Amino acid sequence: MISGRDTLAAFDSAISEARAGEGRLDAVLASATAEAQRLRSEQTDAYRALARLRLDAIAAQAVDARLDSAERRALQLMETARKALADLAARRDAATAEVARLDADQRAAETDLDAVEDEIAALARRTADASGHDADWRGARDRLAEAERIADEAAKKAETATADRVTKGAPYEGDPLFMYLWRNGFGTSAYRAGNVARFFDRKVAALVGYQDARPNYAMLIEIPARLTEHAERRRAEVEAARTALAAVERSKLEAAGVGPLDERRAAAVAVRDRIAAAAKLARDHLAALDQELALARSGSDKGGYAEALDLIAGELAQDDIRDLLAAAARTPDAQDDRLVRRIAELAAAIRKCDAEIAETRARAREMAGRRGELETVREDFRRRGWDQPQVAFGNERIIGEMIGGLIGGVLTSPDLWRVLTEGYTSRPRHTDSGGGYGGGPRFPMPGGRSDGPRGGTDGPSGGNDGFRTGGGF
Repeated sequence: MISGRDTLAAFDSAISEARAGEGRLDAVLASATAEAQRLRSEQTDAYRALARLRLDAIAAQAVDARLDSAERRALQLMETARKALADLAARRDAATAEVARLDADQRAAETDLDAVEDEIAALARRTADASGHDADWRGARDRLAEAERIADEAAKKAETATADRVTKGAPYEGDPLFMYLWRNGFGTSAYRAGNVARFFDRKVAALVGYQDARPNYAMLIEIPARLTEHAERRRAEVEAARTALAAVERSKLEAAGVGPLDERRAAAVAVRDRIAAAAKLARDHLAALDQELALARSGSDKGGYAEALDLIAGELAQDDIRDLLAAAARTPDAQDDRLVRRIAELAAAIRKCDAEIAETRARAREMAGRRGELETVREDFRRRGWDQPQVAFGNERIIGEMIGGLIGGVLTSPDLWRVLTEGYTSRPRHTDSGGGYGGGPRFPMPGGRSDGPRGGTDGPSGGNDGFRTGGGF
C-alpha cells in the first residue's frame, strides 16, 4: 500500500531523474557541438594550406580571404548558439531546482496541516465520547434523525408518484384526440377557440369522455410535482437540523479548546496555499523554458549552429575548391596528398560528429516527451485530489514499474492511469473534506452502537475552510 502523497513523490522523483538525464544529454550535445566546431575549423585550415600549396599567390590569397570570412562568420554563429544553449540549460536547471524545492516545501506544509487536523480529530473524538449523553446534543441528533426519516419517506413517495405518472399517463398521452383537447386547454379558462371550433371540440370531448378523464389526468400530473416540492421542503428541514446539530457540536468543541487549533489550522492552510501557488508559477516557468530548450535542441533555428554549417558547407562546395582537391589528387606531391587525406579524414569525422549530434538531439527530444507525459499525469493526479492523505493505492510495486516503464518509453500514460485506477482506495479522514470536524465517528448511540460515518463528498478532494460536520464530529 502506498499513499497518494508518496505516489506523487514517486512521480516527482522520476521526473527529476528524467530531467537529470536530459541535462546529461545536453552536456553531450554541447561537447559534440564543440568537437564539430573544432573539426570544421581544422578542415578549413587544411583547405587553406592546400590552396597555398597548389595555387599561385593571387588565387591562393582570394581563396584564403573567402574561407577566412566564412569561418569567422560561422564561428561567431556557432559560439552565439553555444552560449545561448548553455544559458538556457543553466536557467532550466535553476528552475528545476526551484520547482523541486517548492514541491518539497509543499509536502512539508501538507504534513504540518495533517498534524494539526489529526489533533483536531482527536479532540473531536474525545469530545464526542464525553458528550454521548448530553441532552442538547441528543435532542439535536434526534431531530436530525427524524427529519432525515421524514425526508427519505417524502423522497420515496415523490419517486413512486413520478413512476406512476409515466405508467398511468400512457393511455391518456397515447390518445391523440384527448391530447389535442388537453393542449388547447379545453374545459378550462385557457380555452380560446372560436364558435365553430368549440362546436366540434365539444363533439370530440363527448366522444372520448374528456370531461371525466381531464381531472384524473390533471391530478396525475399534479401529484408528482406537489410531492417533489414536499420532498424538497423536507430536505431543507434536514439541512436546518444538520446545521443545528453542527452548531451544538461546534459549541462543545469550542468549550473543549478547539479555538487555538483552528487558528493553527488556518495558518497551516495559508502557508500550504501560498507555497502551492508559488510552486505552480515555478512549474509554469519551467514548462516555458522546456519549450525554448526543445526548440534549441531541434537544430532548426537558422540563426545559429545550422546557419554556421550552411556557411562553411556552401563555401567548401565552390567549384574552385572542388577543382583544388581534384588537382591535388592527380599530382605526385606527397605534401598535398597528405592534406587531401587529412581533409577526407576530417570530413568523415565531421559526418560522424553530426550524426552523434542528431542522435543526441533525438534522444533528448524523446526523453523530454516522456517526461512531459509523466508531468501531465502528475498534474491530472493533483487535479483529481489523489495526493491527499486519505488516498492510497494497493498496487505499489506495479505503480513503480509503470512509472519506470513510462519514462523508459515502453508504456504510455493510459497504461499508468489504468493501474492507478485499479489500485485506488480512499479511507475516511478524521476530519471532513470541508475542513470541519465531521467524517469521523458520530457520537455513540445508547448501548455503544454507532450511527456510522456520515455521507460526504465522494472521492478525494482538497479541503476548504469552515466548520461543517453534518451531524458528526
